[in-house]
Amino acid sequence: MFIKNNIILKLGENSILVWEGNKFNGVENLNSKLKGKNLYLILEGERIYVKYVNIPKVSSRKLYDIIQFELKYYFHSIEDILFDYVIVENLKTSYKILVFCINSKKIDSLKVNVSKGVNIKKVNLLQFVVLNFIKNQIKNNNYLLVFNYNNNLYFLLVKDGNLLDNSVLENFEGKVDKFYNEIYHLFGLYEIKDIAIYFLWFDYENIIGDIKLSYNCEVIDCDKIKIIESITRNKVFTNWKS
Repeated sequence: MFIKNNIILKLGENSILVWEGNKFNGVENLNSKLKGKNLYLILEGERIYVKYVNIPKVSSRKLYDIIQFELKYYFHSIEDILFDYVIVENLKTSYKILVFCINSKKIDSLKVNVSKGVNIKKVNLLQFVVLNFIKNQIKNNNYLLVFNYNNNLYFLLVKDGNLLDNSVLENFEGKVDKFYNEIYHLFGLYEIKDIAIYFLWFDYENIIGDIKLSYNCEVIDCDKIKIIESITRNKVFTNWKS
């Protein structure tokens, strides 16, 4: 059940849309709309940067600071960086950590259009919103999730239950060559045995029928409304500051 005091915003390339009536709509007087509400943000069309790092065992606060410092080496500025991380292995003297981050100018558009003091509860990527919702329906530990949303095709490569890599094909219109180029590029980067492919909101049956000849494939049926509204319950990027 979606609580009325919660508001979900979706940040696109040139738009800020609000979730109303089970769909995203444009809105006038954005600040008045958000007053006194809990704000949840979804970013779409963004590729997630994924990196493994080893960090000595420290407190959670210091761990956050060390990861943030590490990211400065990969980006010229961390002004628009959002990141999150999971500890995947607790070693004797260190942690093996999987870091997810994005570098998005869409955050700037929100800062311009939303007044200070708005109660921003969570920031998340569309990929994580979808993945967190459907992962319990997937039997395999190693798989590729392919889903289509707003004509963008998302590829999420998961190994041992963790996101390993990803990509986004913008303005996908069922072009077979682009689909296979993306598949083979991801599969060529990593050696993963017994991988399955799951499709969500994917209407191109010719592609599914063809790739089934080489891989174990399954089509998942999930309600978009339930998935979008699940952002109020799932994980958040750790370094958002309103």
